[in-house]
Amino acid sequence: MVLSEKNLHTIYDESFATRRYGDQETINTLLNLYKTEKNPVDFKEELLSIVQLYFDSLLPKAKDSLHSNPNNWQKEKEVLYCLCTEGIKIISQFYRGEDLDFDNAKSHVLSYREQILNSVDKSIRSKEPHLKAFDELSLIQDFGQKLSRKSHDKLVGIVSGGLEPSFLATDILEKGMDDLILLRYSKRSGDSQSLVPKNAPADYLGSIAGREVIVIEDYVVNGITMGAVVDAIKTYKPKNIDGIALSATKSAPHSSAFKNMDIDYSKSVMDEKYIHPFEFTVSQME
Repeated sequence: MVLSEKNLHTIYDESFATRRYGDQETINTLLNLYKTEKNPVDFKEELLSIVQLYFDSLLPKAKDSLHSNPNNWQKEKEVLYCLCTEGIKIISQFYRGEDLDFDNAKSHVLSYREQILNSVDKSIRSKEPHLKAFDELSLIQDFGQKLSRKSHDKLVGIVSGGLEPSFLATDILEKGMDDLILLRYSKRSGDSQSLVPKNAPADYLGSIAGREVIVIEDYVVNGITMGAVVDAIKTYKPKNIDGIALSATKSAPHSSAFKNMDIDYSKSVMDEKYIHPFEFTVSQME
């Protein structure tokens, strides 16, 4: 579905003026705020943060055993799918300039309140806001309007920054949760790796074999995260891999992470420091 060209700055001017300014909250606080929220900017940010914290709670921890518990995955998947489905709907409505369906989204998400609270460490705070500045509205809108209409079978979203553009892309490309795979790349010293939910089955990533895949991120600085994720999913032998980010530094394409990738500048705008959106195709799949 094509993204409209509505003037989002006009629509959300008052909402930005009255929003809470980028608070990083615990899961309990977020759920309480979300329950009564009326500001559309804060509402979508709170929902994205709830998704981020819940997804992170499913990842393997250093102290975990190497053994997963597949019996837990169906319950975890049910909650994750609900959160992401509501996220896709709200992000779509937000960037189309439509009225957000607050009541429906609240009802669905809060029906899993206890499961979320039991899963997420109550001392951990959410990451910084996904939409940090008013002018980023047009950046994300532009991303949606220029998103390639290729027939991608699978979308791989990099949590947490890539959540918002991944949700928007899922809607625009008319895909569903079965087509969206979320993963996180850990940059911890000595433990850099792509992470997926601990209890997820082997085909969580294996389902991309032979498929057309697009990897989605928010910002690319040096390409380390994007390059590592591409390397990780290449092992599952997809048919091909494209990538897109809201923006990248002008030095990013020269990074060794993109040495086997063809950069597509055909839809990009470049200023003194950045390229946006940033698109590429992996040219060597072996």
